[in-house]
Amino acid sequence: METFLNVALICLLVIGIVVFLKSPLEIIRNFFKALVRFLDPLDIFTERLFKSKDEAPKSKHFKKIIKGNNSQNKLKIDSSELSNFIIIKGDFAHSVIKTDLEEALLHLENGASIEFAIHNKGKTIIAHLTQVDSIADLMFIVQFMANSYGADNTFGFQRSQNLSLFFMSYTEQDLVNIIGGMTSTNERFFFSFENSKMDMNTVYIDQSVDLPKSLNTDFFEHLTEDIETS
Repeated sequence: METFLNVALICLLVIGIVVFLKSPLEIIRNFFKALVRFLDPLDIFTERLFKSKDEAPKSKHFKKIIKGNNSQNKLKIDSSELSNFIIIKGDFAHSVIKTDLEEALLHLENGASIEFAIHNKGKTIIAHLTQVDSIADLMFIVQFMANSYGADNTFGFQRSQNLSLFFMSYTEQDLVNIIGGMTSTNERFFFSFENSKMDMNTVYIDQSVDLPKSLNTDFFEHLTEDIETS
């Protein structure tokens, strides 16, 4: 009988220890869960927890720039003084491009009366736009068209005697509101729709912007050089 009681006491002791140890572990685990939920809006840990190592640095970098862009170098763009183009790689019917461009124009917030003419250069479609007052409008059209034709195939281009620049939409899920580009003097920049209402004609210079190495303003200059006179 005494042996049975000893065994029972030992079993109870083991159960008590297990229960005791489990409770603190649950408390600690729940604490960290609550901590992650609390910090999630701040994007401190979630970048590392839910993104790949390649994606996180760029996303975090852009978010930091957007929040603190008052300290960034800015470039003012007067689109009304520039020739403006939408360039789409691919062999598409003009009627298809025309329909999509007209729909894009309907979505412009300021009701801009932009007109356009469509041209072919081999297997590339070039839309020459006139009466463009805001770089934000042109960049919105680029992003709108990129939804149909792909971000890697859709570009905006602006040029004058003193300045030329091209830009494209970013494809990362959390960077859908960002357009990046490069000027003829190799200044890389980004434009964020998050800030476009504050300044519709400003881009933010940032040399870390990622762009395809095969693209440059000379390529787009050559592609559009005779468009306005045709």
